[in-house]
Amino acid sequence: MPVLYTIDDLTADWLTDVLREKSVLEHGHVTAVQVVRTSHMASLNYFLDLQYSPDVSAAAPKTLFLKLSRPDRLPLTASEVEYYTRIVGQTSFKLTPICYAAEFDSEKGAYHILLEDVSATHSGLSLAYPPTPDHAQQMATTLARLHASWWQKPTLNTVADLPTEAVIMRYVDKCLTGLQPMFSFLGDRLTADQHDLITTLTKQYPRWMLKRIEQIPNQLTLIHGDCHNANWLLPKADGEPYLIDRQPFDWSLTCWLGTSDLTYMMIHWWYPAYRERIEETMLRTYHSELLAQGITNYAWEQLWDDYCLCAIQSLYVPLAWCALESVEDNAWIWYPKVMYTLDAIQYLGSHERLERALT
Repeated sequence: MPVLYTIDDLTADWLTDVLREKSVLEHGHVTAVQVVRTSHMASLNYFLDLQYSPDVSAAAPKTLFLKLSRPDRLPLTASEVEYYTRIVGQTSFKLTPICYAAEFDSEKGAYHILLEDVSATHSGLSLAYPPTPDHAQQMATTLARLHASWWQKPTLNTVADLPTEAVIMRYVDKCLTGLQPMFSFLGDRLTADQHDLITTLTKQYPRWMLKRIEQIPNQLTLIHGDCHNANWLLPKADGEPYLIDRQPFDWSLTCWLGTSDLTYMMIHWWYPAYRERIEETMLRTYHSELLAQGITNYAWEQLWDDYCLCAIQSLYVPLAWCALESVEDNAWIWYPKVMYTLDAIQYLGSHERLERALT
C-alpha cells in the first residue's frame, strides 16, 4: 500500500482498504473521514473521525490516530514502522495501541502509521513531572515484557544491530564529539572535579561495555532507546501503559542491556529524590516480570550491577545533544541530564563499581 505523504492523500477509500486488509471490515465501507484534532510535534499527528455505511459492524473503530512524517525532517529511517510491524507485533502482549497500517518509502525516507485512538482511555505523560509510583511500576513491567520478548532471541539481529566492538565504538565516537562543545559551553558551571569525572568515565566506560558483551551469558536484548515520559501513554483508570515512538539514529545502540532503558527513563527524566525513593521497587518489579516471562538466567545481583553501571551511559545522551544540535539553544534539555546523571553516579557508587569491574 503506498505511503501517505500529506493529509490530503487520506481518503475514505484508502481507509476502507486498510480496515478490510486488517479484517476489521467484513462488510460495508468508510463513507467519510474528518480530521477533528491535530497535535504536530516531531511528526504530523491527526485524530480522525470515521463514518461508515449502514452495514458496517458496530465494533468498527469510530476514531483513529494517523501519524505522518514531517517533510522538513526527511529522510527518516524505517525504525518506527518496524517497531509497530516487526518488533511489538511479535510479542504476546499489547505494548502499543493497535496498528492498522504502517508503511515506509525507502526512496523518500517517509512513512505513515495508522493507530488505534486511545485518547479516551490513556493520556500522555508530561516531561515536567514523573509518573505516579503505581504508573511507574506498570512502566517497568511493560519494559520487562518488551525486553523478555527479544531476550537473546536467535532473530535479534534481524531487528537490531548486535553490539559488536564496531557498533559500540560507532555509538561512543558519535557521542564523544559533543564532549568538548559541552565543556566549552559550561565552563566553570562545572567544578574541576565534575569535569575530571566526566572525562574519566567517558574514557573508561567503553572498556566495560566491551567486557560486558563478552560475558556468558551476556543477557542482551532489543532496547527501546528513547523511553522518556512523552513516549508513554498511561491508563486513566484500568489498563496497561503503552510505549510508543521508537526512532533510533543510525548510530544508536538498538541491542544492549535492558537496564539501559531503565536508566534512560529514570535518571534523565525524573527528579533525583523521587527516583531514589522508588528506584529499587522499580527494578524489583522489572526483575520479577522478567522471571514471570521465563528469563531465569539473570540474577537480581547482576541486574543491579548492570543498572548502576548503565547509569554512567546516561552521560552519553547529553553529549549526543551537544554533538547534533545547537549547544546553547538546547541546554535547557541536556544540562539537567548532566547534573541528574552525576547525582545518580554518586548515589549508586557507579564510578567505584566501574573501577572494580575493570580490574
